[in-house]
Amino acid sequence: EPGAGSDAAAARTTARRDGNDWILNGEKIWITNGGMADFFTVFAKTPDVQTGGKAALTAFVVTRDLPGVSTGPHEDKMGIRASSTTTVRMDEVRVPGDHVLGGVGQGFKAAMKILNSGRTGLGGGAVFPIALAVIADLYPPEERAARERIAMQRSPTLWSSAFRLSK
Repeated sequence: EPGAGSDAAAARTTARRDGNDWILNGEKIWITNGGMADFFTVFAKTPDVQTGGKAALTAFVVTRDLPGVSTGPHEDKMGIRASSTTTVRMDEVRVPGDHVLGGVGQGFKAAMKILNSGRTGLGGGAVFPIALAVIADLYPPEERAARERIAMQRSPTLWSSAFRLSK
């Protein structure tokens, strides 16, 4: 959310009960595949459910076809350009009560599990290219030169891989 980043407790999207349904209001930013997804997992503060004197988070499944759900334009990013990243806005979106995930007020636990596993993956993704660069630098200079040599418009490494695959 704007101003919240990956701080799940700083969410400003709200959900209020209306009979058996929930009414959601708020905006989410940087939503991967937001332009094409048929449903979204939305975390919202539920003021009528308190945890430690504060509104508890609840997770909801929100489908694109619900009145009041809209998405913004595609974000023109520097990287990961193949994924559609947009904003998702909810204006008085009526969500059925059976679209609650994990129980009312239990969204913070789910959000933390998702964010923590995502952070681990991002960390690994950031370290892997560095590790490859360090490993490549460990090769003796003559082997590095052989790997960088171009023969018939291709690296010998590619030719040897193709030969191994053809066996």
